[in-house]
Amino acid sequence: MIEPITPEEAFKQRNKDVLDGIILVFNELIVKHLINGVAEIRESDISDKINNINCCSKNKGIPIYYGHWSGVVDTYKEKGWYVTYDASNLNQYDPIFIFKVSNEL
Repeated sequence: MIEPITPEEAFKQRNKDVLDGIILVFNELIVKHLINGVAEIRESDISDKINNINCCSKNKGIPIYYGHWSGVVDTYKEKGWYVTYDASNLNQYDPIFIFKVSNEL
């Protein structure tokens, strides 16, 4: 017999679906921008792609790094990426995520 989902299960499943969509976006952009072991991805490119996928459309305008998507960076670090976020001069350029194959590069 199938039982109704609990509120906790519903939130957990929604968060999983959203995270899966975001991981797909990051994966696509890492592959697209990977050169010599380094992928530099503009935050606006990530945000635009995330805002255009169905699972995340209600999160429009939420900053990636400072919003609740920041756990994504930790997920990539756990998989062996060295990840930094460069927003040192917001007035001159779009902040970027830098994914390196190792911190040696």
